[in-house]
Amino acid sequence: MSRSSLGFIAVFSLTVIAVAQDFPPVPNGSGPSTQLARAVEKDGAIVVRFSELRSQTVSYQIVKDGVTIDQQRAVWKWADIPIDVKVDGKVVRVLGADGKPIDPKTLLKRLAKPSPVAVFTIYEGQDIQPDPFYLKMLGKDVLVFAAPYDKLAPPRAPRVSPPPRKKQ
Repeated sequence: MSRSSLGFIAVFSLTVIAVAQDFPPVPNGSGPSTQLARAVEKDGAIVVRFSELRSQTVSYQIVKDGVTIDQQRAVWKWADIPIDVKVDGKVVRVLGADGKPIDPKTLLKRLAKPSPVAVFTIYEGQDIQPDPFYLKMLGKDVLVFAAPYDKLAPPRAPRVSPPPRKKQ
């Protein structure tokens, strides 16, 4: 190998190492989901109802060469999540994109109508504070919700056992 080839390999190797070291640390937890939220005051507590985008199949018909053809396609629609989430500031937190807590009265004003929010689902063992890596990607006016999964998930339907079989 010539000296110029060895020199090129050495410079290239150092460049790759320097670039690889520019990555930020891996963020804690998962990123937020985007949802719509609206807030009301109910029995002295602030309650938030969320809506999320869900794919739904719609049917329609087209006429091609005089023949009616049934078709289906997926569309995105807002769907309410059937749970009211009480914001207490401890278990269910609302923050600004800067990571600072939002005053409850401000929350009622800002979410009087459905508005986009970022929702961080916190799993057992994770810090309830969203990672700054994700907060940097949000617009300054975005509200951030952080809560354990069980506080944000709709209740499961009770499991129904099949009726006993009749003896024949």
